Amino acid sequence: MNEEQGQETSPTLSALTLFALRLGVVGFGGGLAVLGMIQDGLERRGWVTRREFLQTAAVAQTLPGSASTNCFTYFGLRHRGIVGALCASSAFVLPSAVAMCAFAWGYDRFHTLPQVASVFAGLGGAVVGLILAVTLRLARDGLSQVWQAVVVVAALLLHQLIGMTVPEVAIFGIAVGLIIRGRRDATLAVQAWPLLLFVFARVGAAAFGGGFTMIPFVESEAVERFHWLTPVEFADAMTLGQITPGPVLISATFIGWRVAGLIGALAATMGVFAVPFLLTVVAGTWITRNQESRALRAALEGLTPAVIGLMLAAALSLGQATIDSPAGVGIAVVALASVYVWRVNAALVIFGGGILRFAAMRVCGI
Repeated sequence: MNEEQGQETSPTLSALTLFALRLGVVGFGGGLAVLGMIQDGLERRGWVTRREFLQTAAVAQTLPGSASTNCFTYFGLRHRGIVGALCASSAFVLPSAVAMCAFAWGYDRFHTLPQVASVFAGLGGAVVGLILAVTLRLARDGLSQVWQAVVVVAALLLHQLIGMTVPEVAIFGIAVGLIIRGRRDATLAVQAWPLLLFVFARVGAAAFGGGFTMIPFVESEAVERFHWLTPVEFADAMTLGQITPGPVLISATFIGWRVAGLIGALAATMGVFAVPFLLTVVAGTWITRNQESRALRAALEGLTPAVIGLMLAAALSLGQATIDSPAGVGIAVVALASVYVWRVNAALVIFGGGILRFAAMRVCGI
């Protein structure tokens, strides 16, 4: 199938659900890292073209919650309606929720072992490499204009140096796209307002930008405001969210379990995914009905590079928080090359990073 012009086929509800469940089992690395695996799987089955996936990923990234979960919600909605959206997103989240409950149950028994701590340190570097690989792949396929490259750099700097929030950076990208690509049509900005409204609504959502960009906000709530976790426990929760398959936001399950057991885990999991699901359904319905709109196409052309810049910012932030040695830097570089150049399975890269870090500690003492 031609990756740009081929006609996509529509999956059955069972095929879509099984695909989402399989990705939920093997999709290690969190929302950003697993985007490449989703892209490969959908394209290989002929369910989506590359251009359509890039646009879907850009929109999913600007909605609150996990970008990978939002992708499944939108894709399921587009092909099988609200039932498809619910089945796809639920099947994707279920394996990681079960795994996180198991980790939370055993946390107090195993987390103080030095061998476990060294493995966790290596996993962080591998995840950074995975995010960079997915970012480079999206940049390679989604940037076709010089101005889009400029937006990538601007988004990175605005977020890292000035502290501009994720939705503000996304609005900046959309505005640039509308100005540059839609300057000949004065009605474009008026036509695009529903998309801006639905994508950036904050009703019921804690933050935008996916699991990695939400880490500081979640930390402020769980550690500083409510004191549910200690800083060390929170760092371990984030690491567990990275090594389990599925979205990084599944760390909410761990926090809920620590606070109120199974009921707390269920409540936290439903809470963190409910609003993104509803907003993705609303935004996805509007996009599907207006996919021929010049305003929508112009907005997405500006949104894509802005999201790529934010992904680079997320990789830098996570690297600063998790990479604390030359061994960690080396693991991140190897992970980047493994995923981007050799297309090694993300699960192997993640666990390989943990094994390498453990070996470095045992053999070299670093």
